[in-house]
Amino acid sequence: MKKILFLSLVGIALIIGLVGSVGATGKNQKQNQKIDLLENAKEVSPGVFYLGESMNKGKVVDGYAFVHYAKGSKSAARPKPVVDDTVDMYKLLFRGIKWADTMQYEVNTTGSRLEDSAVRTALSASLETWDTETSFELFNDDLVTTESDFNSGDRKNRVTWNDLGTGGTIAMNSFWFYRTTKEIVESDVVFNTQYNWSLSGESEKMDLQNIATHEFGHNGLADLYVSKSAELTMYGYSGYGETKKRTLGTGDISGIQALYGN
Repeated sequence: MKKILFLSLVGIALIIGLVGSVGATGKNQKQNQKIDLLENAKEVSPGVFYLGESMNKGKVVDGYAFVHYAKGSKSAARPKPVVDDTVDMYKLLFRGIKWADTMQYEVNTTGSRLEDSAVRTALSASLETWDTETSFELFNDDLVTTESDFNSGDRKNRVTWNDLGTGGTIAMNSFWFYRTTKEIVESDVVFNTQYNWSLSGESEKMDLQNIATHEFGHNGLADLYVSKSAELTMYGYSGYGETKKRTLGTGDISGIQALYGN
Protein backbone atom coordinates (compact mmCIF):
# COMPACT_ATOMS: atom_id res chain seq x y z
CA MET A 1 0.00 0.00 0.00
CA LYS A 2 0.71 2.52 -0.36
CA LYS A 3 2.15 5.09 -2.33
CA ILE A 4 0.53 8.46 -2.23
CA LEU A 5 0.92 10.99 -5.03
CA PHE A 6 1.27 14.48 -3.65
CA LEU A 7 -0.46 17.57 -4.98
CA SER A 8 2.01 20.30 -5.89
CA LEU A 9 0.02 23.34 -4.82
CA VAL A 10 1.80 26.51 -3.80
CA GLY A 11 -0.96 27.44 -1.36
CA ILE A 12 -4.24 26.26 0.10
CA ALA A 13 -7.40 28.31 -0.29
CA LEU A 14 -9.32 28.83 2.93
CA ILE A 15 -12.96 27.88 2.83
CA ILE A 16 -15.58 30.25 4.14
CA GLY A 17 -18.64 28.16 4.84
CA LEU A 18 -18.78 24.37 4.84
CA VAL A 19 -15.55 22.86 6.09
CA GLY A 20 -13.42 19.89 5.39
CA SER A 21 -11.02 18.85 8.16
CA VAL A 22 -10.57 19.06 11.92
CA GLY A 23 -10.41 22.11 14.10
CA ALA A 24 -12.21 23.82 16.90
CA THR A 25 -11.84 26.12 19.84
CA GLY A 26 -13.16 26.18 23.39
CA LYS A 27 -16.33 28.08 24.27
CA ASN A 28 -14.38 31.03 25.63
CA GLN A 29 -12.23 31.16 22.49
CA LYS A 30 -14.81 30.89 19.74
CA GLN A 31 -15.64 34.58 19.57
CA ASN A 32 -12.01 35.63 19.25
CA GLN A 33 -10.36 32.66 17.54
CA LYS A 34 -13.00 31.06 15.37
CA ILE A 35 -11.39 28.76 12.83
CA ASP A 36 -12.18 29.89 9.30
CA LEU A 37 -12.62 26.32 8.09
CA LEU A 38 -15.45 25.77 10.60
CA GLU A 39 -16.93 29.25 10.57
CA ASN A 40 -20.46 28.23 9.58
CA ALA A 41 -20.43 24.75 11.09
CA LYS A 42 -22.59 23.90 14.12
CA GLU A 43 -21.04 22.22 17.16
CA VAL A 44 -23.44 19.37 18.01
CA SER A 45 -21.33 17.84 20.81
CA PRO A 46 -17.88 18.61 22.23
CA GLY A 47 -15.43 18.60 19.32
CA VAL A 48 -18.01 17.45 16.75
CA PHE A 49 -19.29 19.91 14.13
CA TYR A 50 -22.16 19.51 11.66
CA LEU A 51 -21.19 20.86 8.23
CA GLY A 52 -24.63 20.62 6.64
CA GLU A 53 -26.09 18.47 3.88
CA SER A 54 -25.46 18.12 0.17
CA MET A 55 -26.56 15.93 -2.72
CA ASN A 56 -24.52 13.21 -4.42
CA LYS A 57 -25.95 11.05 -7.20
CA GLY A 58 -29.45 12.09 -6.18
CA LYS A 59 -29.04 11.09 -2.53
CA VAL A 60 -28.55 13.23 0.58
CA VAL A 61 -25.12 13.23 2.22
CA ASP A 62 -24.37 14.74 5.63
CA GLY A 63 -21.06 16.35 6.58
CA TYR A 64 -19.33 16.31 9.98
CA ALA A 65 -15.90 17.35 11.29
CA PHE A 66 -14.10 15.84 14.28
CA VAL A 67 -11.57 17.97 16.17
CA HIS A 68 -8.40 16.50 17.67
CA TYR A 69 -7.19 18.57 20.63
CA ALA A 70 -3.80 18.96 22.23
CA LYS A 71 -3.39 17.89 25.83
CA GLY A 72 -3.73 20.85 28.15
CA SER A 73 -5.79 22.95 25.74
CA LYS A 74 -8.73 24.80 27.21
CA SER A 75 -11.08 22.59 25.23
CA ALA A 76 -9.76 19.37 26.73
CA ALA A 77 -11.36 17.57 29.65
CA ARG A 78 -7.96 16.19 30.73
CA PRO A 79 -8.91 12.76 32.06
CA LYS A 80 -6.20 10.96 34.00
CA PRO A 81 -4.43 8.53 31.65
CA VAL A 82 -4.33 4.81 32.34
CA VAL A 83 -1.38 2.94 30.82
CA ASP A 84 -3.14 0.06 29.08
CA ASP A 85 -3.35 -0.37 25.30
CA THR A 86 -5.07 -3.75 25.68
CA VAL A 87 -8.40 -2.11 26.56
CA ASP A 88 -10.96 -3.54 24.15
CA MET A 89 -13.21 -0.59 23.52
CA TYR A 90 -14.15 1.45 20.47
CA LYS A 91 -16.91 3.68 19.16
CA LEU A 92 -18.31 3.58 15.63
CA LEU A 93 -19.17 6.80 13.84
CA PHE A 94 -22.93 7.23 13.52
CA ARG A 95 -23.64 3.54 14.24
CA GLY A 96 -21.48 2.20 11.48
CA ILE A 97 -20.77 4.53 8.55
CA LYS A 98 -17.97 3.19 6.34
CA TRP A 99 -16.51 3.07 2.85
CA ALA A 100 -18.11 0.66 0.38
CA ASP A 101 -15.01 0.64 -1.84
CA THR A 102 -11.28 1.26 -1.45
CA MET A 103 -10.65 4.99 -1.00
CA GLN A 104 -7.80 7.29 -2.10
CA TYR A 105 -6.15 10.38 -0.62
CA GLU A 106 -4.57 13.29 -2.48
CA VAL A 107 -1.87 15.05 -0.46
CA ASN A 108 -0.55 18.62 -0.47
CA THR A 109 2.42 19.14 1.87
CA THR A 110 2.51 22.94 1.56
CA GLY A 111 2.74 24.34 5.08
CA SER A 112 4.18 21.19 6.69
CA ARG A 113 7.77 22.48 6.49
CA LEU A 114 8.85 18.86 5.98
CA GLU A 115 10.40 17.04 3.04
CA ASP A 116 7.73 15.70 0.67
CA SER A 117 9.13 12.19 0.38
CA ALA A 118 9.47 11.86 4.15
CA VAL A 119 5.88 13.04 4.63
CA ARG A 120 4.75 10.47 2.08
CA THR A 121 6.53 7.72 3.95
CA ALA A 122 4.97 8.71 7.27
CA LEU A 123 1.44 8.98 5.86
CA SER A 124 1.78 5.69 4.00
CA ALA A 125 2.87 4.00 7.23
CA SER A 126 -0.19 5.41 9.00
CA LEU A 127 -2.52 4.11 6.29
CA GLU A 128 -0.87 0.70 6.27
CA THR A 129 -1.21 0.44 10.06
CA TRP A 130 -5.00 0.23 9.60
CA ASP A 131 -5.00 -1.80 6.39
CA THR A 132 -2.92 -4.64 7.81
CA GLU A 133 -5.64 -5.34 10.38
CA THR A 134 -8.52 -5.80 7.93
CA SER A 135 -9.47 -8.18 5.14
CA PHE A 136 -10.87 -5.18 3.24
CA GLU A 137 -8.46 -2.99 1.26
CA LEU A 138 -9.51 0.32 2.80
CA PHE A 139 -6.78 2.57 1.35
CA ASN A 140 -5.61 2.52 -2.28
CA ASP A 141 -2.03 2.08 -3.47
CA ASP A 142 -1.42 4.64 -6.21
CA LEU A 143 -3.06 7.94 -6.97
CA VAL A 144 -2.69 10.20 -9.99
CA THR A 145 -4.00 13.71 -9.41
CA THR A 146 -4.10 17.12 -11.01
CA GLU A 147 -3.41 20.36 -9.18
CA SER A 148 -6.45 21.61 -7.27
CA ASP A 149 -7.31 23.47 -4.09
CA PHE A 150 -8.73 21.89 -0.96
CA ASN A 151 -12.51 21.93 -1.13
CA SER A 152 -14.76 20.13 1.31
CA GLY A 153 -17.77 18.57 -0.34
CA ASP A 154 -16.13 17.97 -3.74
CA ARG A 155 -16.00 14.17 -3.27
CA LYS A 156 -12.23 14.13 -3.35
CA ASN A 157 -10.25 12.99 -0.31
CA ARG A 158 -7.41 15.31 0.60
CA VAL A 159 -4.68 15.66 3.19
CA THR A 160 -3.49 19.27 3.64
CA TRP A 161 -1.94 21.75 6.07
CA ASN A 162 -3.76 24.93 7.07
CA ASP A 163 -4.04 27.46 9.89
CA LEU A 164 -6.56 26.06 12.40
CA GLY A 165 -5.88 28.72 15.02
CA THR A 166 -4.20 28.61 18.42
CA GLY A 167 -7.09 27.13 20.39
CA GLY A 168 -5.52 23.69 20.86
CA THR A 169 -6.62 22.06 17.60
CA ILE A 170 -3.89 19.76 16.25
CA ALA A 171 -5.77 18.43 13.25
CA MET A 172 -9.24 17.65 12.01
CA ASN A 173 -11.03 15.17 9.78
CA SER A 174 -14.23 16.10 7.98
CA PHE A 175 -16.26 13.55 6.11
CA TRP A 176 -19.48 13.20 4.14
CA PHE A 177 -21.72 10.14 4.05
CA TYR A 178 -25.07 9.00 2.67
CA ARG A 179 -27.74 9.46 5.27
CA THR A 180 -29.70 6.37 4.20
CA THR A 181 -27.00 3.84 3.36
CA LYS A 182 -24.30 5.09 5.78
CA GLU A 183 -21.68 4.95 3.02
CA ILE A 184 -18.81 7.45 3.36
CA VAL A 185 -18.19 9.41 0.15
CA GLU A 186 -15.47 11.87 1.24
CA SER A 187 -12.83 12.28 3.94
CA ASP A 188 -10.52 15.31 4.31
CA VAL A 189 -7.71 15.69 6.84
CA VAL A 190 -6.16 19.04 7.79
CA PHE A 191 -3.07 19.43 10.00
CA ASN A 192 -2.62 22.73 11.85
CA THR A 193 0.27 24.92 10.66
CA GLN A 194 0.34 26.58 14.10
CA TYR A 195 2.24 23.51 15.32
CA ASN A 196 5.73 22.40 14.34
CA TRP A 197 5.66 18.90 12.87
CA SER A 198 8.16 16.09 13.31
CA LEU A 199 8.83 12.75 11.65
CA SER A 200 10.77 11.29 14.58
CA GLY A 201 8.84 12.09 17.77
CA GLU A 202 10.82 15.22 18.65
CA SER A 203 9.80 16.94 21.87
CA GLU A 204 7.97 20.25 21.48
CA LYS A 205 6.67 19.09 18.06
CA MET A 206 3.69 17.05 16.93
CA ASP A 207 4.63 13.70 15.42
CA LEU A 208 3.04 13.39 11.97
CA GLN A 209 2.69 9.61 11.85
CA ASN A 210 1.18 9.62 15.35
CA ILE A 211 -1.51 12.19 14.53
CA ALA A 212 -2.13 10.88 11.00
CA THR A 213 -2.83 7.37 12.23
CA HIS A 214 -5.49 8.78 14.55
CA GLU A 215 -7.03 10.91 11.80
CA PHE A 216 -7.18 8.05 9.30
CA GLY A 217 -9.00 5.99 11.92
CA HIS A 218 -11.94 8.37 11.49
CA ASN A 219 -12.81 6.49 8.33
CA GLY A 220 -15.36 4.74 10.52
CA LEU A 221 -14.20 5.18 14.12
CA ALA A 222 -15.03 7.97 16.57
CA ASP A 223 -12.90 9.61 19.26
CA LEU A 224 -12.69 8.10 22.74
CA TYR A 225 -12.48 10.33 25.80
CA VAL A 226 -12.70 8.11 28.90
CA SER A 227 -9.49 7.71 30.89
CA LYS A 228 -9.14 3.95 30.35
CA SER A 229 -8.85 4.54 26.59
CA ALA A 230 -5.92 6.95 26.94
CA GLU A 231 -3.41 4.53 25.38
CA LEU A 232 -5.51 3.72 22.31
CA THR A 233 -4.97 5.35 18.92
CA MET A 234 -8.53 6.73 18.83
CA TYR A 235 -8.13 8.55 22.15
CA GLY A 236 -9.21 12.13 21.49
CA TYR A 237 -6.15 14.05 22.78
CA SER A 238 -2.44 14.04 21.94
CA GLY A 239 0.71 15.75 23.20
CA TYR A 240 4.08 16.97 21.96
CA GLY A 241 6.53 14.21 21.09
CA GLU A 242 3.86 11.51 21.42
CA THR A 243 4.29 8.43 19.21
CA LYS A 244 2.09 5.79 20.86
CA LYS A 245 -0.76 6.34 18.37
CA ARG A 246 1.49 5.04 15.58
CA THR A 247 0.49 1.51 16.62
CA LEU A 248 -3.02 0.25 17.28
CA GLY A 249 -4.34 -0.99 20.59
CA THR A 250 -6.79 -3.82 21.12
CA GLY A 251 -9.85 -1.59 20.93
CA ASP A 252 -8.64 0.13 17.75
CA ILE A 253 -8.21 -3.22 16.02
CA SER A 254 -11.57 -4.49 17.23
CA GLY A 255 -13.25 -1.35 15.92
CA ILE A 256 -11.76 -1.37 12.42
CA GLN A 257 -12.42 -5.10 12.08
CA ALA A 258 -16.05 -4.64 13.16
CA LEU A 259 -16.44 -2.39 10.11
CA TYR A 260 -14.18 -3.93 7.49
CA GLY A 261 -13.55 -7.53 8.56
CA ASN A 262 -10.52 -9.33 9.94
